[in-house]
Amino acid sequence: ISTPTFSNKLAFAILETRETTRFTPICFTRSEQSKFFSSLFVGEKSIIERLASLSVKKEEQTPFFKKYCTNVTKVWCLFFVVNGGISFTTVFMDTQIWTLYNGVISYILMGLLFTLEYIARIYLRKKDVDLKNNL
Repeated sequence: ISTPTFSNKLAFAILETRETTRFTPICFTRSEQSKFFSSLFVGEKSIIERLASLSVKKEEQTPFFKKYCTNVTKVWCLFFVVNGGISFTTVFMDTQIWTLYNGVISYILMGLLFTLEYIARIYLRKKDVDLKNNL
């Protein structure tokens, strides 16, 4: 979703050591968390709503859709906070543990969250349509 900022690239170019490299996942996570969190307050749409709007027809963008997207954005914010905390903790652990979490486990957790959200979206969307049809 994003690329490292110029200041992040510059800081890591200057401080490029094994220890500072371990902070890269934390910087990425904080960057994403900041974007997701700020989208809840800046602009009319959360970042998830902006992304979802690309594939959802205008007439299907109901108040339920908006509220759902806002809640999903909040869930991703929470994920980024927890993931960043765990990533920070692994900085002080053995390199193998750091690599396992930041190179494998965190990506599995992101994929799992994405998959669970997708399943929930299908279920809730169907439930919303069924509710409208029964009115």
